[in-house]
Amino acid sequence: MGVDVTRRQGQAAPEVGAALPPDPDAVQLILADEAASAVRAAPAFTSARHRLADRAALLLAEPPPGRSGGTLPAELDVSVRAVPGLDRVFGEAPGVVEAWADGAVRVARGRGGVVVRVHGDEWSLVLRVGGRVLVVLDALPESVLRVDRDRDWAPEVAAMVDAVLRELDRRAPGGDRYLGG
Repeated sequence: MGVDVTRRQGQAAPEVGAALPPDPDAVQLILADEAASAVRAAPAFTSARHRLADRAALLLAEPPPGRSGGTLPAELDVSVRAVPGLDRVFGEAPGVVEAWADGAVRVARGRGGVVVRVHGDEWSLVLRVGGRVLVVLDALPESVLRVDRDRDWAPEVAAMVDAVLRELDRRAPGGDRYLGG
């Protein structure tokens, strides 16, 4: 049984190339004889919603010079009640972090602070620790919905942020869910 070490952004072995998730920094070991059964297809986070959430996370972590704290492109202040399905994010986000699917959770640190991005099944969450809480929905993939200003939902937003950060802390080195290596 041969082992082929393939960088995900480079040429992949033909029989598994389509199954590799788009993560240019990761390296995956592919067992050549068991490639079809051993490689699980991870979600390809490439939809308009995913791209917008990733861009929002990048802009929060590394804002352009002189633009820190400014409104992001496509950012809308919304009432959680006014957007169908938006309230589901608050209950589902901690579970997505706990499950830790490949590529679903990213943490970035930059001039703008620490930013967490979580991709759920029908939504993406972007939050800056101690700051903005943004959601992008499949139903509105061209809008970044700012939910942290909705006073009616402030306790739910705060509880979700705390639960997401608690799960991230559990995954950190030394946390009780640390997987090592």
